[in-house]
Order: sequence, then C-alpha cells, then structure tokens
Amino acid sequence: MKSLFRTLKIILLSSSLLITSYADLPELSSNEPIEYDENSQEIILRGAAELSSEKALIKANEIRLNNENSNTCATGDVKINMNDLRLITETMQYNLSTEALSSGYFRAGKSPFYISGTNTSGTLNDLNIDNATVLLGEPDFLNPTLCASNLEVKNAHEENIPTKIIARNIWFKIGNVPFFYWPYFSHSIQEFPFQIASEYGKSKEYGPYIRNTIFFRTTPRLKIGALVDLYKDRGFLIGPAFKYISRVHCKQVYSDFQSGFIHDNGDRAQLGVDSLGRKTPRSRNFIEWYHQQNFTENFQITSQLRRWSDSNSLRDFRPKLFNNDNDPDSFAEAVYSGHNYYLTAFTRYSPNNFQNVPQRIPELNFQLLPTRICGTPIFQTINARVAHLHSNNHCRKDKHKEDRNNNGHQQHKEDGNNNGHEHNCKHHKHKHHHLTSDRIDIFYGLHAPFHFEDIMTFTPLIGGQIDEYFKKNTSRGDFTRLRGQIGFDLQFNSYAQWNYVNPTWGINGLRHIFRPTVQYRYIPQHSIGKRPIPKIDRHVFTTNIRPLDLNYQRDIDTARTQNVIRFGLENLLQTRGPFYGSRDLAYFNLYQDYLLRARPHDHHWSHLYTEFGIFPAYWINFTLYNRIDVRRPKLSEFNTALVLTDARFWSLTYITSFLHKKSHSIDNRHQHGLNITYRLTPRTYISAEALYDVKLHKITKGTFALDTQLTNAWGAQLQVTHRRKAVRESKWEVGLVIHLLPLDCDLLPIPLL
Repeated sequence: MKSLFRTLKIILLSSSLLITSYADLPELSSNEPIEYDENSQEIILRGAAELSSEKALIKANEIRLNNENSNTCATGDVKINMNDLRLITETMQYNLSTEALSSGYFRAGKSPFYISGTNTSGTLNDLNIDNATVLLGEPDFLNPTLCASNLEVKNAHEENIPTKIIARNIWFKIGNVPFFYWPYFSHSIQEFPFQIASEYGKSKEYGPYIRNTIFFRTTPRLKIGALVDLYKDRGFLIGPAFKYISRVHCKQVYSDFQSGFIHDNGDRAQLGVDSLGRKTPRSRNFIEWYHQQNFTENFQITSQLRRWSDSNSLRDFRPKLFNNDNDPDSFAEAVYSGHNYYLTAFTRYSPNNFQNVPQRIPELNFQLLPTRICGTPIFQTINARVAHLHSNNHCRKDKHKEDRNNNGHQQHKEDGNNNGHEHNCKHHKHKHHHLTSDRIDIFYGLHAPFHFEDIMTFTPLIGGQIDEYFKKNTSRGDFTRLRGQIGFDLQFNSYAQWNYVNPTWGINGLRHIFRPTVQYRYIPQHSIGKRPIPKIDRHVFTTNIRPLDLNYQRDIDTARTQNVIRFGLENLLQTRGPFYGSRDLAYFNLYQDYLLRARPHDHHWSHLYTEFGIFPAYWINFTLYNRIDVRRPKLSEFNTALVLTDARFWSLTYITSFLHKKSHSIDNRHQHGLNITYRLTPRTYISAEALYDVKLHKITKGTFALDTQLTNAWGAQLQVTHRRKAVRESKWEVGLVIHLLPLDCDLLPIPLL
C-alpha cells in the first residue's frame, strides 16, 4: 500500500510540474524504475540514467534531480553534452536553471580543443579549471599542449562567439616535452597559441644550418617571438619579432615586425661585396616592419621600415623574405579622406647606405578629386604638394658589374629604386654626394566631358602647374618653372551582343565592347631663376606605358616640353555572371604614342604596347604583354603567363619573359619558367620549378619539393634546389621545413622557399 501511495505521489508531482512549467520540464529515463525521495525531495534515476533538457543531455549510472532548486547530482560514468561540447567525469553537480556545474577530475572537448583538469566549477560558458591541460587539435603524440595551474574557458557554449581561454602559469609543450614558460596567457581558440616553422638544410655557403621562426600569442591581438638561426660556417643569428592584429569596427591594426642580427664568421670570399662594390661587414643585420592602422573610416596610416646593414643581409639569411620583395623601400604615410578630397602626409627615407632613394622628409599633399563647378559641365582638379627632398648619390668604386639574382637571371644595378643615380654619377656636373631642395608643386586643371548619346565622349581639358624651388644646394637663389597643359580625351563606344550559350564554359550570352581612344597633350614650360636644380625626382627606366596627364607625372626635376598624341584600341569580351552582373572572358588592348615634337636623336613614334588576356573558365588563365619598337621594327619586350588548374589535383604555370634593351647589353634577357604541382594523396603533394635562360642555353634554377602532413598538427616540406651561374647562392641546396599547421588545416600548396 505504501509503494502504491509513493507511485501516485510521483505521478501527481510530475503532473504538477507539467502543468506549471511544461517548457522547463526535463525528459527522464532509466533502466530501473524511477524513484522519489520524500526527505530530500529528489527524483532518483538508476541504470543508464538520462536527463534531457533544452540545453543539456546528461547520462550517468545514477542521476538525482531536486525538485525544489533544480540541482542535479550525477555519479558514475557521467557524460554531459551541450551542442558540440562534451564533458566526461565520475561525479558532477549541475543546476538546470543556472547551468552552474562542478566536478572532480574531468575531460572535455569541443573541436578543435580538448581539456582535462583536477576539478572545475562555473558554467559551460565560464568554466574555471585547476591544473588544466589543453590539447589543441586532434589528439596526437606531437600535438601542441598547454599546461596551466589555473584556466578559464569562456564562450564554450556560444555558437557564433569564438571560445576564449585565459591561463596562468603556463608551460607550452610539444607532446610531453616542455619548451617555454609564460606567466599569463589569453587566447581565442581559432588557431594555435604559438606558431613554429623550422628549416633544416645544408649548402656550400653556410654548411649545415637551421632557421627557426617562432611566435607566441600573449594576448588575443599580440604575438611575440623571435628569429633564431644557427649556421655552422657563419654563426648564430637572432632577432625579435612580433605580430599585432586588431579589428574593432572601423578601427583596424595590422603590424608585422621581424629582425635578425649576426656576427658573420664566414671567410672573405663568402662575405663578398655589396651592390656598390664595398666589402661586406661582419656585423650584419636586417629589420623588416610593416604597419597599417585605421583610426576611423576617414583616417589611416601606413608605414614600412626595411633596414639592411648591407644589400645582401636579407638575401643571405632570409631568402624567402628577399624573394618576396628585393627592393628595401621605407616610408610612412598618413591619409585623411574627406568629401571628394584627400589630405596626406608622406615621408620616404633611406635607412640604408647602399641605395639612392629620392627621399621626402616629409611631403604634404592636398588633392581635390574631379569636382563639378556650380552645376556646370566643367570639373576642376587640384593637386598641391610641398616637400623637402633629399638624395644621397652612392657611386660604385669599381666599374658597373652584372649580378644574378637568386632566380639565376642577370639583373642590372640601375633600377627604379635607385632612379638611375648610380649610372649617372660620373656624368653629374656637380660632384655633390648629397642633393637637397625644398619644392612646392601646385597643379590646377579643368575638364568638361561631352557625351554624344552612347557613341562618343569628348573631353577637352586645360591646366597648369607651378614648381617652385628654394633652398637648393646646387645653386643659389630660387627657381620657378611654369608648365601648362592643353589637350583632349576622345573615346568612341560600340558594342555587339549575341545570345550564345555554352554550359561547359559557363557562357550565358556574349557582349563585345570596342573602344577606340585618342588622347592628346601639349605641355609647354617656362622657367625663371638660377640653374642647375637638384635632379632628385628624375626620369627612370620603365617598360610600362607612361602617364600622359601632367597631374600624374612625377619626373618633375627633369621635366621637358611634351607634345604627344596617344592612339588606343580597347576590346573587352564579357558574359553574364552566374548570380549578378557580368564576368570578363577576354581583353585585347593596343596603345601607340606619336611625339609631335621629338627631342634630337629621338623618333616620333614610340613603342607599340599590347595587352591581351583570356580566361574563359576558372581553370585557365592566359595573359600577354609586349612592346614593339616600330622604328626598326623590333620586339623589345614579350611577357606571357599561362595558368592551368585541375580542381585540387594539379596545377601548371608557364611563363616567358623577354626583354631587349640594346644590342649586346647585359640587360637583354630571355627566360622561360615552369611550375608544376601535383597532389599524390590528400596529405601529400609534389611540386617542381624550372627556370631556363635562352641566352645561356641552360636551366639556371631547378627546384623539387615534397610537401606532406606528418601528423594532425605538423607539416613538412623537403626541397632540393640546383642553380647555375648564381653569384651568392650555392649550386646545390637541400632543405627540410617543418611547420605547425593551422587548426582547420586543409593541406594546400605553399610557395617554394
């Protein structure tokens, strides 16, 4: 009779809960009959007990649920699941209302992290763990591991908020081997809290060597680390490094700093000379720093510092960084963008003693974009600059020599960065090693576009610029140059459409746009004052087509009268995009200049420029650029690039590069390059790269690499390189790179080192 009465009481209690709070009532189940303890007011479940609520599923050998305070006590093989978070322990206290929990030793996991600890308390969105061990990534014997005396886990239950951990007294480990201690650590679990890339190799120049790049995340936004290298024949290189990334609404910061310092123990032949023919010092270093920061939507700063002790310091010890950009340009710029105008403060400086850089220390600029004048069809443009200019003319001690860069091809020492100063040092009338001047440039232009339906657009334009020099060190007194501009832009517009459909190529209709263009500029000049002026912003050699408009010309110090007309033919083939708008299938452009007033020994016709590209599908891309000297005629430059890809299985890149500057010149260059990547397995791929020099009739560089994923956390790349006719690099070089993979790693090809 008592048993029947107790059963009826449980049924009545459950009915009462169902009526009063049906939404909050958990689902209960067990292998054994459900019991109710009158003294403790607890519902007892035994044998494969389960309690399921809207937020959690608890499984255990025994579960006790208190009806009054919603406290749950689970014992014996306890498992709790909340979304994709899973926690396993032997005993646990959990409150269904507040979601507070506490337990002894436990294990928990939510991809990509796994945690264990001696005890825990809090909620699943704010756990506090003692003696915690955090395993990042899928379990593996070489996985990165964090061991902390105390650990806080936040936002583990939120789907759209990254999980964050805050740890104290942390040992960083690889597997079970500790290698770094840090007292405090805060990290958002989206990547590993540290990054490691190690390269092991051997070459004639260094002997056996090891290069290490290591970063530790100290805060969610800051990583600090170091470059640590050891070269058997050259010595020990070390330098600090850091990365800072912050994104808060429109305020974004990106900063990347790397450096290295070494006392080079190599012999004099290994040290060699720099680009100016001077002996390379034994104390060598490099600093690479890029910083970009947005303060508001309208104001941002960008700066770059590339300080090398000599022209080969980065090339010798960090060839990958050198190959990415071998022109050490240092500058800082602050830009404020207003309504249709820009205010900028810009400085370019030269921290290196082997470069001739036109320095601006600083340059202030106001630029008014084309703005309509009082509702008329006339637009005005203003560009005003004031700058202190400085240039150091470093001249070679010996005759002009050729060099071969790491790709094996010949490279002339006169480049755009040097602005031709080295080549012209001996011809400069004034033997100033330092050129300085203060200069003001003000440009004002007017233009008025007239549209004749959709067929033609005619834009006459007129403008002028004043260049005022003062405090120049090549002559006394001021110098003023006045330059005017008159001309026009004429563009014809025509198009044709076809309803051609090809599902294989993803073509849904075709549209051909044809635009013949004619541009004319007459730029006379008149000057007042004492010459000569310092030639800092000077004419430089380039293979690209030059700007016609006076506002965009920067060779101000060597300016001359111009009277030129440019003819152009522009073609564009498009199809409808898969979702919206259109996508380009091909383009073909021709440009030709005719100098109405040519200088002595110059021809009226310039080079004929051709641009061509075709990309009918995502897996094929072909581009072509060439210049033809129409006076002889002769092909002066010819560059092509073909890229073929087969989904994620293989890719092929073939390039050609031909440059002919003058007969029997070291600047003549003709090369072919081939790069092939093939995926052997989902975890392994191979790649090969070759560079063939037609002039030498040899493969000047060949590289073979094997990339694989060693474990769940680590990847490796084995690379073998063979070079011919290289000046500073070894003929043979073998390297093994081991690097930590990202948490969401999907193995993809990385650039060859």
